[in-house]
Amino acid sequence: MSHSSRHAENAMENGKAAVDEASEAASSMRDDAARAVHEVAGRVQAAGGQAADYVRHQYDDMSGRARDTYTRARDAVNSCEETTSGYVRQSPLTAILVALGLGVLIGLIWHRRD
Repeated sequence: MSHSSRHAENAMENGKAAVDEASEAASSMRDDAARAVHEVAGRVQAAGGQAADYVRHQYDDMSGRARDTYTRARDAVNSCEETTSGYVRQSPLTAILVALGLGVLIGLIWHRRD
């Protein structure tokens, strides 16, 4: 074999080795990228789960507060109704005069707006 043939053969072998090495590097990079994507997806999913838990907790908390506020308001209205009803039964004439006075006052205020 001539010197140039050996040189060409060596160059081909070196070229094949370089291609194989580049192929392995590309495969390794692809695997690393896939692992990184999988890891990021896991982190995003975990963060999404945490966000959903937080929103669920806030919703439950606000629902409880709204329910408590409604109950207190309902109890206050019922108490006011019972007090007013008792007052009207004890003093019907006074209740009628107070209602009449309020009606006149509201009428005067309404009339001035027009």
